[in-house]
Amino acid sequence: MLADFGLLFLILSFFFNFFQILILLYIYITNNFSKVVYIIYPLSLQLFFLFFSIIILVISFLSNDFSILYVYLNSNSSLPIIYKICALWSAHEGSFLLFMFIFVLWSLLFFIFKSKFDSKLVTIIMLILNILFLIFIVFLLFTSNPFEKIYGNLPIDGMDLNPLLQDIGLVIHPPLLYIGYAGFVIPFVFSLSVLLNRKIILNYFNFIYPWILMPFVFLTLGIVIGSWWAYYELGWGGWWFWDPVENAALIPWLSSIALIHAFSISKVRFGFFKLSLILSIATFIFCLLGIFLVRSGVINSVHAFASNNRGIYLIIILLFVFFSSIYIYIVNYKFIYRKIFLSLFSKESVLFINIIFLLVSIFIILLGTYYPSIVDLFFNKKISVGAPYFNFTVVPILCIISIFIPFGLCLKWVKNDFINKNIFYIFIFSLILGLLISYYYDKDIIIFSILGISAGIWILLGCSYYGFHKNIFRFNIIYCIRQLCLIFSHMSVGIIILGITVSSFYSIEKDISIKIGDKVNILNYDFVFNKMLKKEGSNYISDIAEFVVIKNNKELTCMYPEKRIFYISGISMTEVSIYPSLFYDLYIALGKNIGADNWSCRIYYKPFIRWIWFGGISLSLCVLINFLCGFRRFRS
Repeated sequence: MLADFGLLFLILSFFFNFFQILILLYIYITNNFSKVVYIIYPLSLQLFFLFFSIIILVISFLSNDFSILYVYLNSNSSLPIIYKICALWSAHEGSFLLFMFIFVLWSLLFFIFKSKFDSKLVTIIMLILNILFLIFIVFLLFTSNPFEKIYGNLPIDGMDLNPLLQDIGLVIHPPLLYIGYAGFVIPFVFSLSVLLNRKIILNYFNFIYPWILMPFVFLTLGIVIGSWWAYYELGWGGWWFWDPVENAALIPWLSSIALIHAFSISKVRFGFFKLSLILSIATFIFCLLGIFLVRSGVINSVHAFASNNRGIYLIIILLFVFFSSIYIYIVNYKFIYRKIFLSLFSKESVLFINIIFLLVSIFIILLGTYYPSIVDLFFNKKISVGAPYFNFTVVPILCIISIFIPFGLCLKWVKNDFINKNIFYIFIFSLILGLLISYYYDKDIIIFSILGISAGIWILLGCSYYGFHKNIFRFNIIYCIRQLCLIFSHMSVGIIILGITVSSFYSIEKDISIKIGDKVNILNYDFVFNKMLKKEGSNYISDIAEFVVIKNNKELTCMYPEKRIFYISGISMTEVSIYPSLFYDLYIALGKNIGADNWSCRIYYKPFIRWIWFGGISLSLCVLINFLCGFRRFRS
């Protein structure tokens, strides 16, 4: 019965979506654009019925309604309540339903805060949004129905949620990503609407700017939390593995950075409109690429859901959206005729150079991520592209981008202005300091280590110099806060680079077998294997090792890595133990029992690893504060 109501609500949402399209077409044909304000009612009902379909699915999980196939495949009666709720987005059908809800929510928020947009442009925007949703909901209803029922003999219990997903990361990480992915639909439809309307109004770029910043904040937080989840859950001591899903999130993130800076030029210099519009289109296409291809299982990934024929339909949808958007751009872009002159030593020149480098890095990641699948599809050959390809192609480009960051801040708009020579002294000092720090960690010089550490220090010192040189505190409080956010957001990139470089090159790892009572030494730390404990959870049983960590003959802490075996699936999972500090992590992952009291174990010393996530969170907060401070100005 619940499944029937859930499906009914989806059909009603489809009905009000189709009803909106008819109304908007009528408004457009009759040129009665003032009537577009009444779209708020069917749009609200569309969101309302989507919300209740989600509620029905959550209730089905909580009530253990295993007559619904999706619930049966992704839940179990012994599953903790929090994971029963989050199982909603644990697989393809539910996650796509959540994406559609967030999609309509962004549409409603845009319509409410549409400000002084021309009614004709709003009509076109809402029409494109509804056509997109129509495509999505038809796909959901006919190929990925989350309320599909099991007929015949009903199962007594479910197959359980993937043990890898039974973690707090599932609660936070996917929704943040989906909010970010779906949010980029607003600049996407804005760009298409401007092209179709064939009219540029400069103030519109001010208004759309925060609709780029907010999805960027959510996408950044989603990536940061996903990286942290991989670090402590997978037991490999890593935070990024160049997995296709990770790349699928990184590509729109890099594209959105390029988009933010392109819009910055458009707002200030009233130019680069073509670049801003095409980047808006590309960013949302990249979001769809990540959601559609990877989540459908078309591309192999540890994140991917089961592959089936619906992947073909997803590719068709993606190609339709892509070619339709490109066609609209090619046919209409010529009406944008405004050009700006680029001075060699100006802020817009540096921004443009960095945008080019970002696009090159995106192309390289796209090639490495999807080329193996294309070769497999057309030539039936299996090839793999691993971390070395990405590390030796993308990382140097990102280091080059980092060099331009302080220069870009210090230069002025328009003017062919040479930078104060002090900034060059800071650059040289950063290189020397990077060399000394690299030598301190390891006497064997590693060029990539020197470049990474120097780049991080250069960004931190160069951005600090900009703040002092500009004397931002002489302006009003809002301007001062926004400038501080601008400075600290770029400094956050330096923090991330330092964390990545030091943790990548100077981590220490030991794979050992150890008996109770034995100890192992890493640097100044002794890890003593004290004893084994047993623990019984709601749906698993766990072996817990107690390690006492001793430094300079004093007990520092006790660490408790676990090995869990889940009852239903029989899958064993490693739960690592981490001792965190500002400058290093101690990390233990428990392996298999290879004897009576003998266990395999992996112990890490991870310097500066936490700086990666500090930098990511700092970047998100700075962009969020900047958005809040400038929201009223952007709307004017």
